[in-house]
Amino acid sequence: NWDASGNSSARAPGADDDASGIATLTEILRVAMDSGFRPQRTVKFMAYAAEEVGLNGSQAIVSSFQADSVNVVGVLQLDMTNYRAPGQADIEIITDYTNAGLNSYIGTLFDAYLQPLGRTRSSSPCGYGCSDHASWTAAGYPSAFAFEGGGINHSFDLIHSAFDLIQNMGNTADRSVPFAQLGLAFLGEVAKGTTASSDLIFEHGFEAD
Repeated sequence: NWDASGNSSARAPGADDDASGIATLTEILRVAMDSGFRPQRTVKFMAYAAEEVGLNGSQAIVSSFQADSVNVVGVLQLDMTNYRAPGQADIEIITDYTNAGLNSYIGTLFDAYLQPLGRTRSSSPCGYGCSDHASWTAAGYPSAFAFEGGGINHSFDLIHSAFDLIQNMGNTADRSVPFAQLGLAFLGEVAKGTTASSDLIFEHGFEAD
């Protein structure tokens, strides 16, 4: 991380970017395990290194999957989950560098499971390959990216700084709850498929083949 003077040693605790995504991911896993859920597909939960310097971690994993001809049926990326711009939806579905069919399916899951709870969704583009979902999409794997309400242009403006702290997000993780709910819906529906050789992936998100 860099400060305004270009100092690469600046402190950036990363409560939103991307500790919130990791916390959401582990909560999905905790709830699934506590409920005794047993997926029929292989499910892989992944946290990547070196995203900020060129998606290096996810690209390395994607390359290994391609080399091994792994069949991935869906990838759901969760990066930043604990900030919501005022007046914006709970979850933003990113429309570019993602798979249109999987995006539509994520929307269907949202409407079935989260909309009755009063949750809201919207959609917008990143404008570039803004997180690790782009590595999967570039390799031809179906990937979706659920992001904080307001989208990339309205993201928490304290990220990459010493002020990316839970205290600056209301001292609560409540805004991450809809992402955990969506992740559980995705896990419950996609992982109950009958093809044992295919994976489902959650990326710092998570992944499934």
